[in-house]
Parts: sequence; structure tokens; C-alpha cells
Amino acid sequence: SELVETMVAKGQYVVKKLTDGPILVVEEHFSLPDDADQLKSPPHFPVPLSRITVKEISLIWTMYGGNDFPLPEPTHSIPGTPRSDRSHSESGTRERNASQGKENTGRNKAEQMEFQLTKTRLRFEQYPESAQQMFRLCLILTDVEIRDKMASSNFNKFLYQHSTEDNPRPSRTPMVCVKVVHNRT
Repeated sequence: SELVETMVAKGQYVVKKLTDGPILVVEEHFSLPDDADQLKSPPHFPVPLSRITVKEISLIWTMYGGNDFPLPEPTHSIPGTPRSDRSHSESGTRERNASQGKENTGRNKAEQMEFQLTKTRLRFEQYPESAQQMFRLCLILTDVEIRDKMASSNFNKFLYQHSTEDNPRPSRTPMVCVKVVHNRT
């Protein structure tokens, strides 16, 4: 048999020879893909003294406009205002705030952003004093999305991994992979 290239041009199959000689098949030339742990340290690294691993966690963090905490009331006296009138009006405000409970925040739910981290994995390793490496950090984010939930916005997603039928997302490929090693000097 011969090595050939098959192409489709305008609905027609075109065959192009790439070699004149026979095809040589080498058994097990390519190794089988393994489910290698992407968090695993390289084989030449020493055994760590301590290791912290987050296997897989997904997080959604929602941020709102406004203020969740009440603003501090002014402590200085207002010129020309009797002290008894001011304290009466402040105590009435405090009673209304306490009766409203958690709904009395300055949070504006119409202004909202979401950060979503899907299948987040993390490993931190600390190495012995005798090793050149001090510590190693590996952070893998399978998918990251920043979504705009404001009604007035024309955008829905600020950051995401775009994929189409023609350009599908590669399987098992993280969107973000950060590996940091701190060496001793």
C-alpha cells in the first residue's frame, strides 16, 4: 500500500501520492494517551514536605452594585440643630432599619456581575530545605466566565471560551493553567 492524501475540492475527491515506496508500520510508535494528573509535579522534583490539593470545585461569585454595609452616621453636631431633635430623628431611623432586617442594605440588584470558575483544581507543595525548590503552585481553571447581568447592558458574557461547530473546544484542555515554582537562591 502507498501513503496517500485525500482531499475534497468542490465536492470531488482528489488523491495525491506522498511517497513512492511502501508504508512502514511501526507497532506502538505512539504511546497511548494516559490520564496524567495535570497537577502532578515533574518527576525530577523532590518529595514534598506538605501538599494541599483541591481536586475539583466550581464557584460562582456574584457582585452587586451599591453598598452592603451601612454608612457611619456623623458624630459631630450640626450647628443650629437642637441635640434632642437630632437624636430623636436618628433613633427613629435606627428602629426602621432594624425592623427591615437584611433587606435594608444598599445593595443594588439591578447592577450585577457574575464570576464563574468551573472545575477549578489547585495544588500547593512545599519542599524540604535541602531541595532547590522552595514551593510549587499549580492552578487549573477548566472554564472561566465573567457574565454581565445588568438589564441596561448589551453584553451577556465579558469573558468566556468561544467555540463553534467548526472550531470546537478541545476536550480536557483547561482554559487557564498557571504553574509557579519558587526556587531558593
